[in-house]
Amino acid sequence: MLEKARNKIAVNLQCPSQGIYFSSSATEAANILIHGRLSYLKTIGSKKNKILISSLEHSCVYNTTQYYKKNGYEVLNIPCDRNGIIDLNFLRKYVSTDTAIVCVMGVNNEIGTIQDINNIGQIIKENSPDCFFICDVVQQIGKIPYKIDCQYVDSFFFSGHKIGGPKGIGAFYVNDNFRLLPKYFGGGHEKNYRSGTVNVEGACLLSGALELAQLNIKENLSFIDSLNKSLLKLLVKNNIRFKKIIPNKYSSPYICSIAIEQISSKYLQKRLSEKDVCVARHSACLNRTKKQSRIINAIKLDKDSAESMIRLSYSIENTVDEIHDFVNILSQIISEKTSRNGSKKQH
Repeated sequence: MLEKARNKIAVNLQCPSQGIYFSSSATEAANILIHGRLSYLKTIGSKKNKILISSLEHSCVYNTTQYYKKNGYEVLNIPCDRNGIIDLNFLRKYVSTDTAIVCVMGVNNEIGTIQDINNIGQIIKENSPDCFFICDVVQQIGKIPYKIDCQYVDSFFFSGHKIGGPKGIGAFYVNDNFRLLPKYFGGGHEKNYRSGTVNVEGACLLSGALELAQLNIKENLSFIDSLNKSLLKLLVKNNIRFKKIIPNKYSSPYICSIAIEQISSKYLQKRLSEKDVCVARHSACLNRTKKQSRIINAIKLDKDSAESMIRLSYSIENTVDEIHDFVNILSQIISEKTSRNGSKKQH
């Protein structure tokens, strides 16, 4: 069953099945890949001491590389423009023979920006063929039609619950040309990369969810795109003043980040939650922190928009009626807030 699941994932992602490994999550996979590669390089006496990451990376990549920064590695953040597209000239300039790892995510989880990871991988390989290129494709796999070219992308990882599978299961791919050392030691499961009892039922459900997502990927994308466009039209129709953080042509329709003018995201999230509407202020992983999002800082979003930004995430189970409900509830909250502010000024 486990090998059938592995093969099914490989077929759907058009990559070698021997390169697919299971983990408990995307976060664990990122740690296995980064720790594993750097540990291996250390054991062979490699002098590679530079790590490049995009300035938009998820905390599982960012925090792991910051650990190595504190332990003697040079970690450079690849800058991006206002739309979140990374600076390819920076990449060309700083990827060299002393670069151990480059990490660039395919679709950002907060603002939805899409990167051309195959092109990025080609640039990396032109500068340093043995540099290990890792991609977070959690928000890309099963959602955005895109064939990952394993000639240029050495490794990628994803998670089950983002594509309709269960929580607690993830997977990653590693090109056979690159060696890793295990992060955990035990019975040598998953070719020693991830010792520990394998979640067989989780792996089977993940492979089934991926197969369904890939089978209907274009139809689902079209549906989600229509929901996203309907939402934006309704906001305009209802005279709600807002800013779309990333234009549609640069971002995944599954993630819609908007700033509602003159209303704080903290207030808006609280009021929407009271009415059973789930939105985020930034990444769900950071939702309990008070820190400004690194992603927002990276795209240099103006202060007012940053303080008013909420993130809407769609799934194929959402409906047009829910979009109308959301806009009606949002209009009501804004109206109440405006009336309250007006009363205070008069007083």
